[in-house]
Amino acid sequence: MKQKILLIRPNNYLSVCHYPPLALILIGSVLERAGYDVEIFAASNEDNYLEKIKSKVANNDLLLVGLTVLTTEVADAITISKTIKEISKVPIAWGGWHVTLFPQQCAESKFIDYSIVDEGDNSVVKLVASLAKNQPLEHKIVTNKKHLNIEELPLPNYSLVKGIEAFITKPLGDKFQEVMDHPIRWLPYQSSRGCPSLCTFCINVVTDNRQYRSKSAGKVVDELEELINKYQISHFKILDDNFFVSKRRVKEFCELVIERNLEFTWDGECRVNYFHDEYLNDGFLQMLKETGLVQLVIGAESGSEKTLNYLRKQIVPEQTEKAVEDLNRHDIIPDCSFIVGLPGETTEDILKTANLINRLRKHKLFLCGVHTYRPYPRSKIAQQLISEGTLQEPETVEGW
Repeated sequence: MKQKILLIRPNNYLSVCHYPPLALILIGSVLERAGYDVEIFAASNEDNYLEKIKSKVANNDLLLVGLTVLTTEVADAITISKTIKEISKVPIAWGGWHVTLFPQQCAESKFIDYSIVDEGDNSVVKLVASLAKNQPLEHKIVTNKKHLNIEELPLPNYSLVKGIEAFITKPLGDKFQEVMDHPIRWLPYQSSRGCPSLCTFCINVVTDNRQYRSKSAGKVVDELEELINKYQISHFKILDDNFFVSKRRVKEFCELVIERNLEFTWDGECRVNYFHDEYLNDGFLQMLKETGLVQLVIGAESGSEKTLNYLRKQIVPEQTEKAVEDLNRHDIIPDCSFIVGLPGETTEDILKTANLINRLRKHKLFLCGVHTYRPYPRSKIAQQLISEGTLQEPETVEGW
């Protein structure tokens, strides 16, 4: 008889997440390959979710309950963990970015039995194997210091999510859906991890996740094709930190998609300094268009060189203008992300951002989001604000 594991994504207090919980899908697929019976429960997709969670743990036949936790999900994760502890002795493990940033705080909480740090794919299998033998690990903090070879990960099994069909058919808010003549069936997909850039606000720098690791182009296309056939998928959201790090891999990916006549659309993220004659030139962009690329999110961040230098973006506003112009010319939507309200930013800096946005509006496909700066915990800017006394960091996980 397979031993059961329940994986839960808590609610995010900043937004309702319309995406399937990809991190748990990847973790669950590894656990399933190891022989365990896995169910993934997304609280945001359920009414009366606490009562449903209680019913799932009440019969005490679970080896482990695991939660993936972002900082903005800590409050609900604590509520869920408390609820489970009131009725069951099943061990509770937390993983995700917040745990990686604050493993000791999480380990000290009476509502958390194990804190899984960094990539949890292998660590959670190790933990569950110990629990199955009735040999709980001595240490509450479980970590795998070596980066995984993600080429060896199994095909993600999205069906582990209760009600995955509701996610597949849920409309996206992206601009490209406005020009499509049919409803899409979509899934998120991850082909690589890590980003070598040095942006001072980014979590990859803080968590030593700058080492780029990717699946081969062949494995990516094989998996996308299998998912198309299994779920009748017509669109993929590529949720890599930076899909375009390797020019060779992206080129091979395009060639394989075109060679196999695969019909799907996709979107992803890209840096503006990749748009030059030696990489994302007209020929390369035309090839990407042929593969079904409909939109790229690009981190423009600011129209002020001073602000861009502060962020260590290693770009200038003129590169953003070129990227938007090039994408627009190839009928690929440029979705630009901007940040305002950064420490030390002046009215002049913000006006430079506004002026850049206004110049870009001449391109019919141009799209942008302007966000007020929110410090990521443990990032260089957040640490600077703490040292200056303008930001405080909670001393316990419950304080978040």
